[in-house]
Amino acid sequence: MRFFVVIRTAIMDNKNFTKLDELLEQESVARIASETSRLAENAASEQIISDLNATIKQLNETIGGLLEEIRLLKGPKK
Repeated sequence: MRFFVVIRTAIMDNKNFTKLDELLEQESVARIASETSRLAENAASEQIISDLNATIKQLNETIGGLLEEIRLLKGPKK
C-alpha cells in the first residue's frame, strides 16, 4: 500500500511540476509582451518629444524674428 502512495505522490509532483513549468512559461511570455509594448510606447513618446522640441525651436526662432521686426518698425525714438 505504501508503494502506491509513493507512486501516486510522485505522479502528482510530476503533474504539479509540469503545471508550474507551464505557468512560468505563460508568465514569461506575458512579461516579454509587456516589455515589448512598453518599448514601443517609449519609442512613440520619444518621437513625440522630438517633434515637440523641433516645434518649440521653430516657434522660438519665429518669436525672435518678430521681436526684431517690431524693434525695427518702432525705430529709434526721437
